[in-house]
Amino acid sequence: MLSIANVSAAQTENYYEADDYYTRDLDDADTGTSSATWYGKGATALGLTDDFNQSTFQQLLHGEGPNGESLHARKIDPDHHRAATDCTFSAPKSVSIAALIQGDIRVLAAHDQAVRTALSILETRYAQTRIRRPEGERERVTTGNVVAAIFRHETSREQDPQLHSHCVLINATQLDNGQWRSLSNEAIVAHQKLLGEIYQNELAYQLRQNGYDITPTATGQFELTGYGSELLNTFSTRTQQIETYLEKWEQKLTETGGAPLHRSQQKQATLDTRRRKTTVPRSVLLTGWAETIQAQGLTLPGVPTQDIDLSQSSQTAAYAAATLGLDHAAERESVFKQAKAERFALEHGLGQQWFADLHQALQHHPNRIVIDDQRLTTYTALERERETMQMMVGGQGQVDSIATLEEVNQRLSDALSLTAGQREAILLSATTCDRIIAWQGVAGSGKTHSLNLYARIAQTQGHDVTGYAPSAQAANVLHQDTGIPADTVAHLLHTPDPDPSQLNRSSTKFPIWIVDEAGLLSAKDAHALLQKAEVHQARVVLVGDTRQLSAVEAGNPFKSLQEAGIQTAILNQSRRQQTEALKAAVHHIAQGDIPTGIQQLDEAGFIQTVSLDDRVSALAQDYLSLTPAQRKKTLILSGTNDDRLAITQKLRHALQQEGRLECDRFTLQSLRPKDLTQAQARYVSHYAIGDVIVPVRNYPRHGLERHQRYTVAAIDPTHNHLILQAPNGQTLTFNPVHCARKTSYRIQRLPIAVGDQLRWTRNDRDLGIRNGQHFTITALNDQGQAQILTPDGNTRSLNLRGHQYIDYGLVSTTYSSQGKTADRVLVAADSTLTQEAFYVAVSRAKRHLTIYTPNKDDLLRIAQRSRANQNASDYLPLYQVTHHGQTPQTPTTATNCRDDGRRIGERLARQLTTAIRRDSRTKDPASRLTRSTDRLTASLNPSNHVTSTTRQSPDPTLPELTRQFAAALRQRRQQWLLTQQDRQWYEHYAAQQPPAQPYHQDQMIAHQYLQEQCGSQGQPTQAQLRQAARILFQGPLARQLRQQESRTAAVDYVRQQVNAVMQQRMYMRQQQRHLRVDMER
Repeated sequence: MLSIANVSAAQTENYYEADDYYTRDLDDADTGTSSATWYGKGATALGLTDDFNQSTFQQLLHGEGPNGESLHARKIDPDHHRAATDCTFSAPKSVSIAALIQGDIRVLAAHDQAVRTALSILETRYAQTRIRRPEGERERVTTGNVVAAIFRHETSREQDPQLHSHCVLINATQLDNGQWRSLSNEAIVAHQKLLGEIYQNELAYQLRQNGYDITPTATGQFELTGYGSELLNTFSTRTQQIETYLEKWEQKLTETGGAPLHRSQQKQATLDTRRRKTTVPRSVLLTGWAETIQAQGLTLPGVPTQDIDLSQSSQTAAYAAATLGLDHAAERESVFKQAKAERFALEHGLGQQWFADLHQALQHHPNRIVIDDQRLTTYTALERERETMQMMVGGQGQVDSIATLEEVNQRLSDALSLTAGQREAILLSATTCDRIIAWQGVAGSGKTHSLNLYARIAQTQGHDVTGYAPSAQAANVLHQDTGIPADTVAHLLHTPDPDPSQLNRSSTKFPIWIVDEAGLLSAKDAHALLQKAEVHQARVVLVGDTRQLSAVEAGNPFKSLQEAGIQTAILNQSRRQQTEALKAAVHHIAQGDIPTGIQQLDEAGFIQTVSLDDRVSALAQDYLSLTPAQRKKTLILSGTNDDRLAITQKLRHALQQEGRLECDRFTLQSLRPKDLTQAQARYVSHYAIGDVIVPVRNYPRHGLERHQRYTVAAIDPTHNHLILQAPNGQTLTFNPVHCARKTSYRIQRLPIAVGDQLRWTRNDRDLGIRNGQHFTITALNDQGQAQILTPDGNTRSLNLRGHQYIDYGLVSTTYSSQGKTADRVLVAADSTLTQEAFYVAVSRAKRHLTIYTPNKDDLLRIAQRSRANQNASDYLPLYQVTHHGQTPQTPTTATNCRDDGRRIGERLARQLTTAIRRDSRTKDPASRLTRSTDRLTASLNPSNHVTSTTRQSPDPTLPELTRQFAAALRQRRQQWLLTQQDRQWYEHYAAQQPPAQPYHQDQMIAHQYLQEQCGSQGQPTQAQLRQAARILFQGPLARQLRQQESRTAAVDYVRQQVNAVMQQRMYMRQQQRHLRVDMER
């Protein structure tokens, strides 16, 4: 655990050295370390290499070096200036007991080493200062050096054993030119959790090498196995004090109707219960601890004496952890911080590898691409984006137009109210010869009305027009506004493709797919959508706005397609806002001029400044002042679900007092999605007792049925098992790794009353229910039997007890409001607001808008902060254009940039400039490689062939059965011989390689095999690629992945390694060609 606090010179100078109690009488021979030491390259630069000196420490706190030189530009105020940053690393309670009560000095050494490892990462990556550039702007630069004093303390304020180290980072760091500047600690604070997890991981791994077993805890930390909760609680007086204080505080808030405690309030409880620390002699403490153990009747586990070598398993575990870390980070972001992948890997591989091995595994991972010092992307993301663009470009000029220009103008002759943008969009869609086009339109520009006119023209010409949208709610709106059948993109993607023989390839009346809210498409879904369109020979019209919100998952394909030159109609005139003030403000915000837009909103009285605590009350009061008719035309927006529920609770209480809402009659056990990534869903640490798991398909081997709800009854973190209770009451043990397609929920208890506005949160096609549809409770009993009224005026009976996919509908999040329109909009602005969310929120309103914010300056600042999804192509150019709704430019030729498998960067991006149009006609070798390696699973599974052989005849005779059985045995024998031969090949090549980490060695083996088979210039055949994969499949890392993960994980690893080697070969061939050309010149 790591805690961080800023301290002044007055707070610091007398505390640390006086506080190390009995450690002062422990010499280096007892512990292997000193209790107070200097650390850091900055300390070395100041000559602080000798023993710790208190007077020197005081000088540093006052901004002076050991020789009296100033480390700051101005004089230091000892009472208010940040003299230092205190980073405190605290060991788990069981570790403290093993080190201090049981006297295992190896544990003290492991703690000290873990602290230094975390500090080395802090110093290298996050030691920064601010400098002023010639143009006047201040910029943070990484210096890579700190001046630190480490004080190891060993008791808590209540004299419990508590091993921890204060790492006091002096507010000074040195530039390359030798100048000293103040240390900027923003990056250190931002990466507090990562640094704490590095410490935890290094400590846990070292203790495992010392023979201890570790048990992960629910908090993401660990305890030593065998140290029971009663023993730990006995020496956790400080924790119990804080928890008791928090319980009393929470109880008081509950009684007064206050909001739950914020994290800052919980931190304040630690300060409020803190008392001054006292010094107790070592002998007294040891005697007291021993007496406490005896009085409580407790026993201490034995101390292991045999060290264990874990170096080999560390490298294997590091690769698996790195893979999962990249998968987790890349699922929601195409470009992500390296720390995000590292944090996930450390959380779920705690103590299984050295951090150095994890760092190396990430450095050499075949799916990793470096953007800069802190950010990464993946080869998968880059290839997916390139292929998406390739499909778009490949469809340009490939279809006949739907109608002539004259025909379209004639159909639009009566549509006099159309804007120029609407008319242009319809003309483009009807006359284009491109298979895929885009409509880029501002919010309220009349896109759906234009789509209605376009759909009629297409249907008149004999085309089948279907609408799709990322959400069921948006699909329903599209259907209602245009009249065309509409469904979700997810439903389309999961619909089986027709038999190719059923498709009429000669027909020119191809189906037309209109995809609304295309800005909410993820890179993965857009890629799959265009692939499916190619199978169906469908035209695609992508309709959306790059200025609005992006997908939850990674990528922003609607933006990248526009940048790559997709034919785009621009609808830039909003028709939604009905007042001049609102229309002008929204126009400026849409154009990215946020300051002018906010100024106009403020001048029009649309911004209300209220404190954070009064924000919900002010919004509720304004809502209650409206008439019932006005309330029906009002949209209430919040930034988060927690805020949405808090506002709903306040409004429900007021409406019950008003009499518009009856008393609560039934408590609904609603299911709220946990929104886990696929990597997170593999680990039981992301589940809690009471959570609900719903499989998306049947898993008969594990006893799980599709769409059934299984409740988590118990958790076994040691074996990564969940104990589930089935709907019939039966219990079963389940490893979430083995059920990839599932959704998980947590229970949310919602009091329900007559008059409540509710909404569905999941589709149910059998019942005609769409996600996002609203309804009102008109009658309800205490058993949950209700009468509901739908927006179209229909009534029906519904038992709420059997429907858990329901939530309150009175307040919406900004994200779910995209696509909605209301006469009046009330916005509860908070720190989660972004430029895209702000634009969506203000553009929902027709006439009235109120934004509730604690501070207008803060609103201006956060409303200019973009959080739109990024694409890999934003940093690695796949094309030579910048063309989308926010920055329209003339498109030019698109180009391809391919990773060499290890080091993609600007040099390679400049060299590989093959046009994407040419690439669409000539498949590259890596594409053929991917197809061949995708077939590895079948070729590596001999049981598949045996099964098919033994099932050829439904009623075979005995001789036939005997023949089939003998054939199966021969086939198994042959497969076994091939496996042995592959293993011998692996051992043969491994013996020729220099010592290296397993995954690096596998690449060298595959490279040598292919080099021998086809030379450096030859193109490997499919058989050679398969054989290279089979050889790697017999390596130690692949075998361990099969045993610890799954066969699929091992096959994926082999596929990535062979892909990486092929990319290296391609890169070397191209470099040799360039060299020959240069020599010829």
